Formats: sequence, structure tokens, C-alpha cells
Amino acid sequence: MKKLMTLIFAVSAMTTAQAQDRTTMEAKLLKATSNLQRAVDRNLTIMTDGDLREALRATRNAIRAVRGQGGGGNGGGGHFPAYVANVKFESNAFLLQASDVHEFKEQCLVRAQQTNLGNIDDIYLSFNGAPQVKKHTSGWWTTNDQKCGILTGMILDEAFKQGIVLSRKRYVMTGDADGQGLFAEGNNIFELEQSCTENLNLSGNVDDVRVRLNGGELKTSHTGGWWTTAGEVCRNAVSTVFR
Repeated sequence: MKKLMTLIFAVSAMTTAQAQDRTTMEAKLLKATSNLQRAVDRNLTIMTDGDLREALRATRNAIRAVRGQGGGGNGGGGHFPAYVANVKFESNAFLLQASDVHEFKEQCLVRAQQTNLGNIDDIYLSFNGAPQVKKHTSGWWTTNDQKCGILTGMILDEAFKQGIVLSRKRYVMTGDADGQGLFAEGNNIFELEQSCTENLNLSGNVDDVRVRLNGGELKTSHTGGWWTTAGEVCRNAVSTVFR
């Protein structure tokens, strides 16, 4: 199973890696995708739905890349533009390379599963060669969704600072709800709230929300009670960010 996850990450990385020789890149992608499909066949009975989605996404991206539609949609210009995130979960370092926010999060989930670190309270990021930034929680990030949700927000915020847009939507909201990462994108407030609800894997009640829109000012909101569902948290988050 560990080899399978390694193959998924390898195919994902290839679809966004820069390549001077397109023919060589196509050959490598086809070989890696073939290896991935064989690994899926061998592990099918023990794969989770999430594993299957990762394998399918990696295969689709590889097909698009071979057809000249990969990465940032450069239409077969000979390479696949991507940005690099140099990440550390505590002292465990790894690189992510992608052209949009979804690819970054998907790769993060694969790497987090591979490293199997357990609880962490420090995440470090250097995005696209910029100075390293750090995020710390007074508690713990315990699940891969929490860790990668926080990292996704950090990547988006750092990208905005550099004038880099990793989403095709008009609005991008980042932040956290009591340390649980919030990320949403949409062309209007309704899409933003729906995206937030779909992306937020809420674990426990929360009473504090901190959010920013398109890399702008950080805004906060607090309730004297509790927000108990992702829908409640996200409705408040969207209301707060447009306040």
C-alpha cells in the first residue's frame, strides 16, 4: 500500500514538473501511469474511497498532460508551469509542486499519509522561494485533513503576497476555525459558502473564526456559544469576511 501511495505522488508530481523534452516527459508519464494502474489492481480490495479518488485524479491529470492540457493549462507549450512549496510538518520536510490550490492539497494529503506523523503543532512553509513562514497551534493538528487544510491556507496567502493566483474563482477565503483550516473559493457568496462547507471536515464544536478574502485583511468572529456544524461555521465565516 505504501508503494501505491508513492506511485500516486510520483504521477501527480510529473504532471506539474517542468520538462525541457516533451517526448521524454510523455514517456515517463505513460510508464508511471501504467505502474500506478497495476498497483491499483493489486491493492483494490484494501483501498479506501479516498485512495481510489487520488489514483483516479493522478491518472486523469497524466492523460491531460500527455494531450498537452496539463499543469496550468498551457496548451502543450512544452512544459508544465508549477510553483514549489517547501514544507515542514514539525521537522519532517517535503516538497510539493503544483499549479493550483487543489493539486497542492491533494499532494499534501498523499505526503501526510506517507509520513504518518501523528499530532503536530508547527507547520513551516517557503512558497516559490520566499522566506519561510510558520504557523503554530496551542493544541494539536491531529488529522491529515486538518494539517493539509492549514497548509493550503498558508500556500494561498503566500501566493497572494506574490501576486500569484492559484484559483480560477473570483473569491478565495482562507483562515481557520479554532485551528481547523478553512478554505473556500467561488464566484459569489453562495458558491463560497458551499465550497467552505464541502471542504471543512469539522472535528468538534468551535467558537472562533479567523478568515481573510483574497489574501486581504484578517477578520475574526466569536460566539458566546458554539458553532456545531460545518454549515454554521461557514455561514459565519462568509459573513465575517465580507463585513
